[in-house]
Amino acid sequence: MQKAIEYTQRTCFELCKKVLGNYLPVAGNMGIFCHFDDEYAFLTDVRKKLTIEADNWNQKYFRLHDPIVVPEGEGVPRAVYTYLYIRKPDQHTEVGDVDFVLDSGKYLELKNSLV
Repeated sequence: MQKAIEYTQRTCFELCKKVLGNYLPVAGNMGIFCHFDDEYAFLTDVRKKLTIEADNWNQKYFRLHDPIVVPEGEGVPRAVYTYLYIRKPDQHTEVGDVDFVLDSGKYLELKNSLV
């Protein structure tokens, strides 16, 4: 799971910089996407050890006992994750995703530039 977390952070940050021109802060949650049923079962068991079962936002993101800290590396900033989501296998091949935070003014500016 650690490799999937590090890969997901790096690629999501790289995409963020490529599209927006800079890095945004993370919202604190990360999703890891499974590709096979046995991988989902294994990573769900790992997640159960790392998270508080009763504290799951939207019955999807589970609060971690201890935050996952991914240090700065390969030009990508350090990030701290407090929630973890393991997604069931589906037809997609992505490894995971990260949510970023953008203040409302910058969000509206970005949104209007795309319209």
